[in-house]
Amino acid sequence: MNAEENFKKEFSWCAIGDSFTYLNDHLDETGNRVSKGYLSRILEKVPGLKLNNIGINGSTYRDWSTQPIPKADLYTVLLGTNDWHCGFTIGYEVDFKSRNSETILGTLGILLDHIREVSPEAKILVGNPVERTDFVYLWDPENNARGSYASECGQMLSDLSSAIMKCCETENIPTVNLHDLSGFTPENAVRFKRVRHDGTIEDLPYPDYTDITFSPLDDPYPYPPEAALMTYDGLHPTDKGCEILAELFAERICELLGCHMRTVAEKCLEDNGFGDRITKHRETIDTVEHAAAQIGCTEAEIAKTLSFLVDEKPVIVVMAGDGRVNSSKFKAQFHTKPHMIPREQVEDLIGFQPGGVCPFGIPEDIPVWLDISMKRFEYVHPAAGSEFVSVKLTPDELEKASDAVGWCDVCKGWDDLEQGTP
Repeated sequence: MNAEENFKKEFSWCAIGDSFTYLNDHLDETGNRVSKGYLSRILEKVPGLKLNNIGINGSTYRDWSTQPIPKADLYTVLLGTNDWHCGFTIGYEVDFKSRNSETILGTLGILLDHIREVSPEAKILVGNPVERTDFVYLWDPENNARGSYASECGQMLSDLSSAIMKCCETENIPTVNLHDLSGFTPENAVRFKRVRHDGTIEDLPYPDYTDITFSPLDDPYPYPPEAALMTYDGLHPTDKGCEILAELFAERICELLGCHMRTVAEKCLEDNGFGDRITKHRETIDTVEHAAAQIGCTEAEIAKTLSFLVDEKPVIVVMAGDGRVNSSKFKAQFHTKPHMIPREQVEDLIGFQPGGVCPFGIPEDIPVWLDISMKRFEYVHPAAGSEFVSVKLTPDELEKASDAVGWCDVCKGWDDLEQGTP
């Protein structure tokens, strides 16, 4: 299936938002703790978008009622966390319908009207705020705030997120429920908070730190890099958090625009001229057996991608579907016994979930090796970033598309002459 099959037009996309959106184009302001923002990740997943990021750091819905908004085919809106922190009244559905500018929901309605005036035929997609823990700004510790486990002026952030979804539904405005689907919680926002407790500096997990007052002048910055999990400062998303937001937004954007979501692997293949070799499957190809059944080839022609730890660093080896790792050969090649990456660590280290691991679009510092067991076939079929996507390539094309280090011989079981190899 051609990756552009259902997508014939370039869509202009205007992203409206607060710091989550603004930081996409100002990664230096994250202290380079984020390598790619959620908007850039959406561009990788949805073909044909032309982005205009007009996000404003620290902005609220009411700020956008007077901001100039350019014309576009698609608008995404991600606001609300600053409105809540400022203590603005959430309001009710009646305030949304009457466009009551004294309420958050009213100013949401005003912004929607503003967008419609500029681009009456445009698609609009509204996201809602995710949970957070105690926020401390990286460059100014005096800029800090309690997490969403506590209320602001008697209002919970979760109540605002729910109200945004309900009000948009009354006017048939498409939404993406980031709050409920993203998995952000005060518990996993960070691994720990560094605090001064009983005269000593301690790294405490949630909720142990929530009753300990932070002193900007006397205490160390509470979130060193190793504290990062879903956020790097208690509020703003890490690469992991950005990827989750991008996945959720991209899926809904594709539904609105009538296209399919492109994986990083697909983009890599398209950039190498192999986009027309990609096939999307209705059923999973998460195992060699399943893949062969869906593709209609022998199990041996499936190019399975295995990930190993060599000197505590990930290494990718792609081999024929009927091949099995030979410990002696592996050790001769890599000077260590084969140790596969634990399943629960695969996505964090490689970037793809088990079942969709492939050698395309992975981090540049991960070497890819191709086993000679695949050279006997005219075509092989590796996954392409998802357990529902594959690509048909010759072995030479696979070498090009994966930017492989080279060929190796670490398998047994595929050659009749080697059946007795230990």
